Amino acid sequence: MSKIILTIIFLLLAVVNTYAATGDILTDDSVASADDAALAAEAATFDTLREGIAVSVARCEAEHCVPDVSREELDRFIKILNDRISVLSGRYQESNDKQLESILLSYANSRDSYNGFLEKMESLAPEEEKEEGFPEEEIEFNDEF
Repeated sequence: MSKIILTIIFLLLAVVNTYAATGDILTDDSVASADDAALAAEAATFDTLREGIAVSVARCEAEHCVPDVSREELDRFIKILNDRISVLSGRYQESNDKQLESILLSYANSRDSYNGFLEKMESLAPEEEKEEGFPEEEIEFNDEF
């Protein structure tokens, strides 16, 4: 079962890499002037990432493992999404563009999901292993050999 899940994750990552290679992940400078189609494609990429992360986190909830995504990666995605939402909110208020509204909602849903994954990862984190030392019982040395 876990091999199937890992295969799905690898396929999703391959799709994400394809999206990134075709330019669907926008640069921070280009977001403000990007057309709705480019923004929708990027939002779809974040949705795809979200689905892959959800599978990884769900697997680790069931199998008590560490997810295939790090907290730092999730924090980076959340920062990108917050930046997108900030930049595009002003643009939406000026235009009232319904497609831009759905894109903003998609970004917000992805961001909220990533925040939820962070919370779940906290519960999945293994407790720090206690240092194992010598037993605390008194050791008596016999000076006679």
